[in-house]
Formats: sequence, C-alpha cells, structure tokens
Amino acid sequence: MQSRRQPKIPVAGDGANNKKKQTNTDEPGKPREPRMQPDPSRYPDDWTPAEHLGDGVFAFDTENGRRRVTRDIVGRMILLGTGTSHGVPVIGCACPVCLSDDPRDRRTRASAIVGLPQGNLLIDTTPDLRTQLLRESIGLVHAVAYTHGHADHLMGLDDLRIFARYLGHDLPIYCTEEVEERIRRTFDYAFDPVTRAFPAGGVPRLVFRRIEPDQPIEILGAQVLPVTLEHGKIRAIGYRIGRVAYCTDAHNIPPSSMRLLEDLDTLILDALRFERHLTHFSIDEALEFIAELKPTQAYLTHIAHAVGHARASADLPKNVDFAHDGLTLPLQS
Repeated sequence: MQSRRQPKIPVAGDGANNKKKQTNTDEPGKPREPRMQPDPSRYPDDWTPAEHLGDGVFAFDTENGRRRVTRDIVGRMILLGTGTSHGVPVIGCACPVCLSDDPRDRRTRASAIVGLPQGNLLIDTTPDLRTQLLRESIGLVHAVAYTHGHADHLMGLDDLRIFARYLGHDLPIYCTEEVEERIRRTFDYAFDPVTRAFPAGGVPRLVFRRIEPDQPIEILGAQVLPVTLEHGKIRAIGYRIGRVAYCTDAHNIPPSSMRLLEDLDTLILDALRFERHLTHFSIDEALEFIAELKPTQAYLTHIAHAVGHARASADLPKNVDFAHDGLTLPLQS
C-alpha cells in the first residue's frame, strides 16, 4: 500500500449541536481522551479516514463515494466465537444453559480475528461469520488462516467475497494442503473460470498460501507459527503469534508442539465439556495441559451447552477462565 497523508479525524458528535454525543470531554478530574487516528497503511488506498465513531470504530470515505466502517483492532485478538459446532443455545434445547440470560452463555461457532501490523487476520470462517463481524464492527479482513476443514470452521467462507472488492485483490488464504482441497471441493463455484471473471464481490476471490505445520511464516507483517494439534483422526493447526496462542479443536498436543507453546502470556485452548470426548479436550484434560505449559493466563474455548459460564468458572484455577464471544486480548503484555 502506498503511504498517504493522514487527515485529522473528527469524533462523531463534534459540534455545538451534538455535545451529548462527544467522546472527548473536559470533565473535571478526568483527562481528555486522545483522538484516535487509524494507520492508513492498514487500509485500502482508496479509503480516506473521515470520522471516529467511538470505541475504535472509524468511518472511511472511498473514491467512488461509498462510506465504509470498521473497528481498528491492531495489537489485539478478538474471540469472535467460543462455542461448539452446534453453537449455544442449541436448536430446540431447553437446558439451563441454553435458556440462560447470561450473555457469556450465548456462544457462536469458534473463531478469532487478530489485528496485525499490516491488517486483520481472520482465523476460520464459521457459519456465524457475518453475524460475528457485524457484532464487533469489523468491516475489513485482509487474510484468513484455517485451523482445519470441519464444517463449523469453514462453511462461512462465502461471506469473504466482499473483502476482495474492498481490497482490490484476491484474499490470501493460509492453510494446509488438506484444507485447500476441501475448500476447492466445497466451494467449487469460486474457482470456475466463468465465475472468476465476474466482478469482485459476486463470488469469493481467493489465493492460497501454503502453511507447513511447526514452520513459522510471515503474515501481514507478523511472524505466525502454525502448531500441530491432534483432533480425532485428523491434524488441526493452532496458531502462535508472539506470546499468545490460539489452539481450538484438539484432543491431544504432541510433545513437539508442547515445546512450541512454552513461555506464553495467553493460551486459548479447546475444552468442550466436563465429560471426555473422542476429538476434543474435556475441561479436566485441558487443565492438565495448561498446568504443564504454565501460561500466565489461559482461556477455554469451543464450549458446549453443558457448561454454564458463571457456575463452572468458580471451579477453575486463578489463571484460567472460560472465554466468551467478543473477549478481547492484547497481543503483547
């Protein structure tokens, strides 16, 4: 992306007629909040910052007269979803967790997004992807990395088609050979020469980038380490970025991968339910691995409806908690 001059960004509500909406105030005893400025290098060249809407959400004007909105999440990881493949509540279920009014018990399918120096890296495309991005006011994805090819981590891929239009080029997809083959079979229309000729936005426009497990790769200006996990009969991939690791969908971590997960500030780890499972960690199994790895803080994800957040949290170690949708974590301590 070319460097360009960064204009001063007004805060939504600036002006004498909108004082109640102003984000920055001179209230006695409180310092004036700094006006946030987005880094233009993280956005398409034809997006000009126009307005800070508050809470890190910016409006941009484009050269064709459109207005785009997105949150700037650089330096953070947001857990978009923390639920199992059914999601919580489960369709038709009347258990206490599915009927809970605790928002932490409402879990969309497991995924995350990471604000890297050169853009936003999405981890997995769940069937809930559109809802997740709208909920978090994230209007731009620069690349996608996949953990594996199961439906609850893949089937929202069609919602990626808008981003090739925004970016002006095909969207990079980082995955193993097995996942690429699954994508090409499942979304074959995206690779048809006829549909490939359609304007961007009609079908997903993707370009594949191969990842090799346990071999670091640079993505969007950051070093990302894919880590091998065992998920039933298949291999899944966890991702370590600095001192944060995201490891969903696993029933075992091989010794070679354990060494790659040492010295973490934050570990996000699969923990499906209290009972053992063939392809996922139980809560007790996850806690055993956490105790061995000794991260400063750990969060349990991919949680089924047997687990109520408030009640089950009381029994966890002090440095462990259940994740919830929208949980935002720093990439650096």
